[in-house]
Amino acid sequence: MRTIASLFTAAALLAGLWPAGALAEPPAWPMFGHDAAHSGRSTVVAAQTPTLRWASQPQIFSAHDYGPDLEDFSPVVGADGAVYLADGQGVRALNADGSLRWVVPLAGATESVALGVDGTVYAGHETGLLALNPDGSLQWSLAVGVPLRHPVVAANGEVYAIRSPVPGPLSLGVGALYVVAADGHEIRHVDIRGGPTATPAIDADGSALLPGQACTRWGRIDLVPTCLEFRALLYSVGSGASRATTIFASPKASINRLASPSVGADGTIYVAANTTDQRLLYSLSGSGRVHWATALPACCDVSPPAIGPDGTVFVETLGGNRPKFMHAVRPDGSLAWQTEIPGLGGGLRRPAVGADGTVYGAEASGAIFALAADGSVRWSLTLNPASLFSAVAIAGDGSVAVLGSLFDSTAYRHIQTVYAIGPGPR
Repeated sequence: MRTIASLFTAAALLAGLWPAGALAEPPAWPMFGHDAAHSGRSTVVAAQTPTLRWASQPQIFSAHDYGPDLEDFSPVVGADGAVYLADGQGVRALNADGSLRWVVPLAGATESVALGVDGTVYAGHETGLLALNPDGSLQWSLAVGVPLRHPVVAANGEVYAIRSPVPGPLSLGVGALYVVAADGHEIRHVDIRGGPTATPAIDADGSALLPGQACTRWGRIDLVPTCLEFRALLYSVGSGASRATTIFASPKASINRLASPSVGADGTIYVAANTTDQRLLYSLSGSGRVHWATALPACCDVSPPAIGPDGTVFVETLGGNRPKFMHAVRPDGSLAWQTEIPGLGGGLRRPAVGADGTVYGAEASGAIFALAADGSVRWSLTLNPASLFSAVAIAGDGSVAVLGSLFDSTAYRHIQTVYAIGPGPR
């Protein structure tokens, strides 16, 4: 595995995935979606059999004070196998065996954290963004007076984070994209009308791609002003730009939302849309021109995409009676296969893809699953039937890491455990 990772380090520097001059071996899974482009793809072959390697000590949080948001979240994994996440207590680091390394208390910490190539841990919280050294000591803290979420580390070392919009009367609200230098000073922030509504991706030119919405028809429900018809938007904020540009707008619908996008190696943007009567996967040029739109046979929702080694795009959907499906769409937009996932459907998460094309995910009856590149079920492992799970991450040794969150209604509390399945083949 070290040989593969070392080769990737050189290739990543050439491709601009990591800052020029960076000499450290990059983290195995440095952010949600693996990389700034949100490919969701690891450089190693991950777990081939469902072996539970470890489970962390459960953490208990009062539901009065904390509610996990697992939709656009996965643990992140450093080059040494350490696992990082944020929770109701603050930012938490686990050793490669699941034991606690350190905890840094942080009010309003959001689950998604990101790692720099040097192991710096970036975390959003209720008033801004901070950076921690790999040992948990404070590197810097940026206060902007508003909550920042979903940090993404760009190729030049800058950190992108978002402020979610707060809807108001006859308004979907205005959020923002913040761009922060590696030394902690704010470079700029750009207002995003009606967004961002999901985690941004960054293309090879440094442009941030952010989903949003516009209301095309207002009405009233129980005398409350309510948007009755939306247009889903994809914004682009170019490197150094002070304004967001709308590069894609969907047709109007009463339900209309884009998931977090992914960017292919050739610059193609893949984004999934959940509309009133369709689940669509779009392929867009960098300027937003539609290459194709593939309708996915499902009723209810669609996940962010991940991109396999051969360019196949994977998304999850919920079907009519609520089973979960994984769909594989070829680069030309044709459907390669779709597989019903065993167990309950539950929340949709961005898939993770190993270097051999194996696709990993979680479902609501408490299981982690792996699908072979042809769509057949390779394995499934039930961890806790009562838990909801985050998206999964893949460690450098091929272990699959995931956060499970159990809501205990009798005590009104959340019980959270990190699991690792694997490792991968040696």
